[in-house]
Amino acid sequence: MRSTSIMKLFPLCAGPLMIHSGIRLFSTPSRDIGQIRLGKMIESMLANNHVQANASGSYSLAITQNKGIRRGEDVIVTPGTHGIHDISILMDGHGGQSVVKYAGRFLQESLLKACNASTTEKLDNWRDRIQSCFVRFQHDIRQRRLLGGAAVVTMFVDFQSMKVSFAWAGDAEAIIIRKGSILFRTTRHSLDSAAERARITSHVPRYKYIMHEGYLCTPEGSCVMPTRGLGDLDMEDAGYICVPEVSDFMVLEPGDIVILASDGLWDVLDADFVVQQFVKADPKTEILDIGATLARTAVKQWAQMYGRASEADDISLMIYKPVFDGATEDT
Repeated sequence: MRSTSIMKLFPLCAGPLMIHSGIRLFSTPSRDIGQIRLGKMIESMLANNHVQANASGSYSLAITQNKGIRRGEDVIVTPGTHGIHDISILMDGHGGQSVVKYAGRFLQESLLKACNASTTEKLDNWRDRIQSCFVRFQHDIRQRRLLGGAAVVTMFVDFQSMKVSFAWAGDAEAIIIRKGSILFRTTRHSLDSAAERARITSHVPRYKYIMHEGYLCTPEGSCVMPTRGLGDLDMEDAGYICVPEVSDFMVLEPGDIVILASDGLWDVLDADFVVQQFVKADPKTEILDIGATLARTAVKQWAQMYGRASEADDISLMIYKPVFDGATEDT
């Protein structure tokens, strides 16, 4: 994600393209009801614009960075569980790593505790629980005075009933693909959204903001593109909030594919193009390979757009293809 003052953009570094998938970076957790098992925070460990990709069971991921090894601001948290829900998180940081890495270590556990019940149906006030968890987490960030911010998209999978729900704040997005079409897509929290502009401009008491070329800015000149997310404490008086939207649970069907991705992907690859890569793929093609190819294609698109790969955004995506009919996940 790109954040900026009115006068200055963060510099980026150049690098070649490659796909790396030889190291097992995560495994899907075992599931015991009531027992919390955390996933793993994944960041790019490779050089600029190298695509790091890995898979386990139903989940595949790909991630790149363009700020230096271990300095990327995109983070993926692989599935954690309490025996009923798998919770995965993708975060697109900006303004440094403090918020995104803190959330990468602790947000999943907070969410698992917030929705720890025996079944989805027994969870009262699902949205309130998730939104309250984000608000408490933002308070923790405030108490720690962490700098920077992060767009967040979270996936909740009830694997007993094969339902999925999302919570998202910012301009990272998720889609569900069914039979070659987009069944569901999260909204983007930015000034491109009429709903977000209306939320900010109609708020009482009035926020103190400037809208400048798609950026939400403070009168002092701090600016961000997303209008929701974690962190960005200096932007709260301008209308930036941490409260996520939360979807209903949706029943998944065999063949469905869920994609979570940062704006580093969606800003340069049309969603219909992304869908077609799965539609056109040979049935023997691994989902991992499609994800890695999408990340590589996005890097190339950034380079084509700006004339050099050094202008590529960080890119992250997670793909979930559910298992049905008693099939097992290969961990």
